[in-house]
Formats: sequence, C-alpha cells, structure tokens
Amino acid sequence: MFEVDPTVFSAGATSTFTADQMGGSASTLVTLDTTANTGVGTGWIAFNGFTDSAVPVNGTFLGSDWQLWAEFDYTVAPQNPADTIAPGIDLFLTSLTFDIYGASGVDVEFNPTAITDFVDPTVDTSAATGVQLIGTGNLVAGVIEPTSQGGNAFNAFSTYSNTAFGDTFFVDPVPFYNVAFNDFNNTSQQIETDGDLVRIVSTGAVDFNVNAVPTPATMGLIGLGLIGLGFTTWRRRLS
Repeated sequence: MFEVDPTVFSAGATSTFTADQMGGSASTLVTLDTTANTGVGTGWIAFNGFTDSAVPVNGTFLGSDWQLWAEFDYTVAPQNPADTIAPGIDLFLTSLTFDIYGASGVDVEFNPTAITDFVDPTVDTSAATGVQLIGTGNLVAGVIEPTSQGGNAFNAFSTYSNTAFGDTFFVDPVPFYNVAFNDFNNTSQQIETDGDLVRIVSTGAVDFNVNAVPTPATMGLIGLGLIGLGFTTWRRRLS
C-alpha cells in the first residue's frame, strides 16, 4: 500500500489517494544478437490507472490532466546457455534500468514501435509541462518466459529509489519502498518479428515493497527461485 499526491502534477486533483499497484501498457523493441546470444530491449510504459486490492482508484485525474510513465532498457540471455536466443525461449534478464516520470497536462506523446518501421519506441516531451523524474530502479533478478497462449510473461524484481521530487509524489510510507515488482504479459498477437527485431506490446503493473536488497552472492539463488516458482507466489513470500 502506498499514498500518492497527484496535486504535484494535477490541477483537478484536490487530495491524496492510496493504492497498491499502478497499471499500464508497454511498447518494446528487442534487438537479438545471435552471435553474442543476447538481446537488448528498449521501451516505455504509459500508466493509465491505479488499483487498491484490484479495485480501480477513481478520481486520480491520471490521463485527463496529468501523465505518468516509465522509460526502460534491458538485456536478456537464454536461461539454458545451449539455446540460441529467439522468441519463445526462456530468458534471464541480465540487466534492467528504468526511470519513472510524471508531467502536468496531457501533452506527452507516446510513440510505439510498429511493424512498418521497427524503430525504437520513444516518449516525446517537447510540448509537455512540468516534466519531473520521480524515481529510478535497477535489476535484482528477472525472467521472460513463454505462455501457453504463445505470448510472453515478463517478471522482474528491482531496486527502487525516489528522487527528492518523488518524495513529494509518493508521500507514504516514509521512507518509501526500496524495491519494485514489474509484471507484464502479452498474447501471441502482440508479438511481431522482422529478422533480428522483435516488436512487443504488453500490459501489466508495477507495485512496491520494502525488503533488504539481496547481495550479489544471493542473486543467483533468486534467479533460480523465479524459474522454479510462480512469480506471484514468490512475491508474497517476500512481503
């Protein structure tokens, strides 16, 4: 559970609200390198709402007079080193960085990658007002694995830290949570390929918790835990 003060961005909002998750849609372009057997992904998440115990939080004014998004980059490698990297195989996240931003108004433009051009998805803030960096995060452990429907499930456990401005947006708890959980999924219709390029559209959520950040010596064990357990179950054991 966390408390948000939207008035730092929103002209319409008049009070704080509580939530336990923020959801949105993501656009990602992954470039595969079969020689190095790795992949590089870049993209954004446009957040469109908050929930509290799965119930939508109303009256946030998100999307009507302020915007919230994340920009991210990651690298991946096969979980089985004998596999050649390709869509549909089990992957480890080997790095992940993300930044969460907010802005007043609705002038931020989200440009997705498309099957016609396969260019990097971008966020255009040139016409936006009051853009602020809220917080940043880095990978602790994560996986991308195929689903039975032909899509993929992206699950990551990351460090998280508010900026000074972020402390005026995420106002409770104090200090704010120090880890973030990222859970995004897509169907087979939301993946398109062109040679070594993979275009992905997905939906999902980000939530936060407080936990001692694992040392490098234990990160490998966490990676094994992500494979061996359903991510939701694993997350509950941390909380």
